[in-house]
Parts: sequence; structure tokens; C-alpha cells
Amino acid sequence: MATSTLVRASQADSASVSVSGFITISIAGTLYTLTGNVGTSIVVAYHQPFADAANIGTIYSIVTDVGKALGSTTMEKDVNDTLALLQPVPVLKPIVDKLINANIRITDLEINTNTNTYQFGFGLDFTNDPVAIGSIALDSFGLVVTAQG
Repeated sequence: MATSTLVRASQADSASVSVSGFITISIAGTLYTLTGNVGTSIVVAYHQPFADAANIGTIYSIVTDVGKALGSTTMEKDVNDTLALLQPVPVLKPIVDKLINANIRITDLEINTNTNTYQFGFGLDFTNDPVAIGSIALDSFGLVVTAQG
């Protein structure tokens, strides 16, 4: 549902209209509201701290869902085959095992056609099976990628 606001710019009879809106989406059963302005450009942003970010599942579940959405009959098999090739390599096995079991959280999503800014942030959540080197444990790792221009 969009809302409109009429704002008087001055004492004269001139006025400007701004329209803002929102969409509510469900990610893994949790509702998130994206808000933004509607007009000649699109400005939508979602930013959450890691602890509150949308958990979209493991690599396997995401690949399955994305493959189905794109109509790919081989995407899931291709990813599984690649991981199966890497797992037997002794130095890679512990890393691949942790990646397979990590939950992926979406922390940032921004689309701003006014400034040509596009942002995607995600984190890998290892809290159920931390990556440990001695007494140091890695609970999470994340990246935010911003493209502008």
C-alpha cells in the first residue's frame, strides 16, 4: 500500500507531491518490509544487523530454490558435483564441510536507481559449527558488495 503526502513548498499555491511505498516479502517464513520512494526512480533498501538478518538456509537449499526458480535442471547437480570434487582434497575438506553447514544470512539489499547504487550484503553463519584454529573460533564471515555508476 502506497501513501501520498502533499507538502506546501511556499505561501504561494505551488505544491509538490511525494509518494512513498512499501512491499512486504517473506524470506524463509519471516516477513520483511522494504520501504522506499516511488517516482522517476526506485529507492528500496533493506539493512539488518547480522543477528536479525534473514536466514535463507544453507548452500544446498539455496541452490535448489534458485535452480527451480530459474528453471535449471542441472544447477543443483553442478554445485553438488563441484563440492564433491573439493571435499576429498585433505586441505580443503574442513573448509568445504564448514561451508556446506553454514547458514547464509542476507544483511543488505539496496536498489537506488536515482544514484545508480546497487548493494548486496550477506554473511555466513558458522555458530552451529564454528571454524576453529586453536582457541580462536570464527562464528561468522560477511561481505557487502556495492556497485555504483
